[in-house]
Amino acid sequence: MTNKKQSTATSDDGKDITLLDVINHMENHFQRIDRRFDQVDQRFDELAGEIAEVRKEIAEFRAEFREFAKGVDDLDLRMQTIEEENLPKRLQHVEGQLSAAG
Repeated sequence: MTNKKQSTATSDDGKDITLLDVINHMENHFQRIDRRFDQVDQRFDELAGEIAEVRKEIAEFRAEFREFAKGVDDLDLRMQTIEEENLPKRLQHVEGQLSAAG
């Protein structure tokens, strides 16, 4: 049987570092990383809520805009009708003024 020499490590203060020390150190870092993942996950949930609220506001705005657009279309049609009805009268008036001036 051969005798294998195990590697040992020492800390800066000269104490031997055991496997248990390494495991505890890794566990502390894992817990810190795990907490950070939880924070990121929580932030994603918050953002999802904010995005849902923005989508709702956009949908409400679209509905209001469609109503406004209908009003503009109605107004445009009314103006077009008025112009079509009054245009012949206006032309006759302008023609009359031109005839009187000429």
